[in-house]
Amino acid sequence: MNKITYIIQIMALSLLVGSCSMEEEIGANIPPVREDGAVEFLATLGSVEDEPGGSESDKYEANYFSSDDEIRIYCPVSYSKPHFENGAPGMHIYKYNPQSIQESENTDWSNWPYRFDAGIDGGFNWLTLQPTSIYYTFEALHFPGKKYFDKVPANQSKGDSLKMADMLIAYHRQSLDQRGMPVKLTFYHAFAKVKVIVKLPVSQDVTEGPFPSKALKTVYMKDMLTGYEVNYTQVISNDALRNVTATVDSNKGREDVYMEEITCRELDKVCDKDGNPIVDENDKPIKYEEYIFEGIVPAQSFLSEGQDFIYFKVRTHEEGKFVTYRLKPNSVGQDGATLALTSSEVLVLNLLVDKNESELVVLTAEVKPWNKAETNMVIQPKPKSN
Repeated sequence: MNKITYIIQIMALSLLVGSCSMEEEIGANIPPVREDGAVEFLATLGSVEDEPGGSESDKYEANYFSSDDEIRIYCPVSYSKPHFENGAPGMHIYKYNPQSIQESENTDWSNWPYRFDAGIDGGFNWLTLQPTSIYYTFEALHFPGKKYFDKVPANQSKGDSLKMADMLIAYHRQSLDQRGMPVKLTFYHAFAKVKVIVKLPVSQDVTEGPFPSKALKTVYMKDMLTGYEVNYTQVISNDALRNVTATVDSNKGREDVYMEEITCRELDKVCDKDGNPIVDENDKPIKYEEYIFEGIVPAQSFLSEGQDFIYFKVRTHEEGKFVTYRLKPNSVGQDGATLALTSSEVLVLNLLVDKNESELVVLTAEVKPWNKAETNMVIQPKPKSN
């Protein structure tokens, strides 16, 4: 009996020694966490170069964040679906504060001009954060309007409403051996942008043409899907863009999405689709104005359905009278090609109303990448005041 007890004690001691060795080996590979355990988030914001015809809404990309802007971050546990509504369990909101005082014991902020402070809940902490298997997963959303929404607002024509319709999304997984290291987030535009450039003939009086200056008053996308959903079950590469698409249910159907006027300017000379200058019977250039309108919607393949796409409401010289132009999908695609609206891309349509004011001509139609939006920032809890 004593012999059996002795053997059991030897086995227990061996297991204890082995366990300690394993813990020491694992611990040697894990970077030390901050003393307070705060999780730091790093990211970068690439600058946007002005291009010919670039719009004002393109320029906010280079200086995207303003005071008190929010980023909502969620760390899924056991592959749980992220939730970003106010008060959602496991989600923390960080706010950009350009006036934050940088204390000497904090991380050096010099390389990260954007600083976001956690709320009163203190944000994430490595000491309590739970990984999903072999890594920690972070999902993040940014709403420029500082308000969560589950569908894109339909009226984007006034004030900052276009910017408020945008949403940035980020996904990052961090291996266990990187525990305690800053988390690097890369943000992308979750939705699609439509940019319409319209050239319209204008005149000082009705004898020269039906449209006065500043005649294009309303542009909207007809019967668009405004609700969206994010595919959080799809396996994607680290720091890649998640699949964000339009969705339909009983509460989120189709709506007309009114676009924002970005610019209006006079043009000295305008050419037709074949590159020939548009002139009157005296070979003088016809006066044109160029308008740029933009709108944001979730990704969708509506162009294959054959319905009207964009409506243009134009004021005439006759008071209270308007002319409406319609752009159909089959008038956009070339050689049978079908255009689509894709996340983080911009559909650019260059249109012309001919000199007889009878037809809307598509000069060019192309899809361009929507510049990847990233932010240079560190996100961590506010220093506790004494």
